Amino acid sequence: MQERALKDIKEKESLYSLSLCIADVVIKVVSPFKISIERQDKSYKDFIEKSCKSEYDILAEIPNEPLSRWINNEKFKLFESGESWSLYKKKNDYYIIYFPPAFKKPLLVAEAKDEFSKVRISCSGEYLERRDRHLYVFNPVSYPLDQIIMIHYLANRDGILIHSAGIKKDERGYLFPGISGAGKSTLSSMICESDYEYNVLSDDRIIIRRKRDFHFIYGTPWAGEGGLAINESACLKGIFFIEKGDRNEIVRIKEDEAFRRIMLVVSIPWYEKGFITGILDFCDSLISMIPSYVFRFKISKDVVEVFDEFVNREI
Repeated sequence: MQERALKDIKEKESLYSLSLCIADVVIKVVSPFKISIERQDKSYKDFIEKSCKSEYDILAEIPNEPLSRWINNEKFKLFESGESWSLYKKKNDYYIIYFPPAFKKPLLVAEAKDEFSKVRISCSGEYLERRDRHLYVFNPVSYPLDQIIMIHYLANRDGILIHSAGIKKDERGYLFPGISGAGKSTLSSMICESDYEYNVLSDDRIIIRRKRDFHFIYGTPWAGEGGLAINESACLKGIFFIEKGDRNEIVRIKEDEAFRRIMLVVSIPWYEKGFITGILDFCDSLISMIPSYVFRFKISKDVVEVFDEFVNREI
């Protein structure tokens, strides 16, 4: 199926391509223009491969035509982010409109099919640049479009995106979920500066995927204030909901409390029933299989020592 889809496109026009790999999901970007990654944040450098993989999970096609029309009918609108993008649904297809308030028309319109495994992206002139007798397109599969695609693609494929820092040591992974301001980047920075051999996968957003009877956590390019993001994974062993406090302590919590807390930090498309069920079932399984704790911490030299001693003793 994948080879036939690419062959059909190549018959129309000569293509340039690159691969973006996030959480073992390969997004293949194909374009009639040379693809530039100059505008992408440095946190993406570990996730982009200019030599395109032959196998892929999501095909993102950039057509050789300008962005001219887009859905602008309220009856098709599913969601309005309140910032820069909105989501529409017409029949079985979804349309992501990236329209920052400073612009007079959308910068991108992405049409998604087959539960977000095929995406067609029309770009405005803001994404195009001519130099050296070539026309370049700045890779549109970046934030926020790539994150929106991944949330929906994983929803019914045993995966979620969670607002959390994540670390690994010896292939064992640990999560530090928290709402904005909880201290994800602060704690991640203290771990990086410590003498303990932990690698920070991300200081803000982590993908969790279930494979057979195990849950794995993955770094993503959507870094937080610390800018920490690596393209690695680990088998999840514990979830530590973080809170700032006046001392360092870790307390085990029950499953119902853990489920309540995780609902605050998981990205859930509440506007579309078809995606909700898969994510809720995933979270229920996650909490029943992985021990959960509250980790109250203060900014101190011994915070990583407290955590390290705890996991070595308890997990």
